[in-house]
Amino acid sequence: MAPLKILLLEDDPPLRQAVAGLLEEAGYRVTCAEDVYEAEGYALSELFDLYLVDVVLPDVDGFTFLRRLRERGDQTPAIFLTARDQVEDRVRGLSVAGGDDYVVKPFSSEELLARIAAVLRRSGKVDPHGTLSVGPIRFDPAQGRVVVRGTPIELTPTEERLLLTFLRHPGEVLPRERLLASVWGDEGEVDERSLELYIHYLRRKLRPFGLERAIETVRGRGYRLLRWEEEDRPL
Repeated sequence: MAPLKILLLEDDPPLRQAVAGLLEEAGYRVTCAEDVYEAEGYALSELFDLYLVDVVLPDVDGFTFLRRLRERGDQTPAIFLTARDQVEDRVRGLSVAGGDDYVVKPFSSEELLARIAAVLRRSGKVDPHGTLSVGPIRFDPAQGRVVVRGTPIELTPTEERLLLTFLRHPGEVLPRERLLASVWGDEGEVDERSLELYIHYLRRKLRPFGLERAIETVRGRGYRLLRWEEEDRPL
């Protein structure tokens, strides 16, 4: 199973390096940004499992960065890192900007890792055993395979990466360019037709379980994996 991806937005170089090293040692894949403009470029072109966002930044603050993403429909979990510990700052970060947690500097390594794990767990990114699941579709890391309604299904490595991306972002509309970056990375000669082909492959493998409509095409925007509780219970 590919490591979970974290975007770290922090303008202080020593702290950014220390936090990135901590996260990488814990098994996360980390992308670092030193300002909002760099972070927005990453967030709009790649898919992440968590944002770690400093609040006090040059030019534009972390609250504004996350609020902009939320306005675009990005529901990626986010934790603010800041020396601001006033109640009004916490309320603004969690309620107005759309953050999921708020960690006050200085913080311990253990606390940060525990809060990251808790936010990922609450968001459905992982359960305590590392399993990813949406309705009857489940990835079991112990077995290293996808199970649907209790039955293992055979997937190619590319099909598995694509399905895991959907499982990590249930209900979210994922733009085609971000899916391409997440699944194929820097591989050349991969275009939207390749993505459409692999979406077709996944739907075909889900069809015997009555789940061919689980991956929805959102015209002009991308694709999404429907949540179990959505209307008509498509899964």
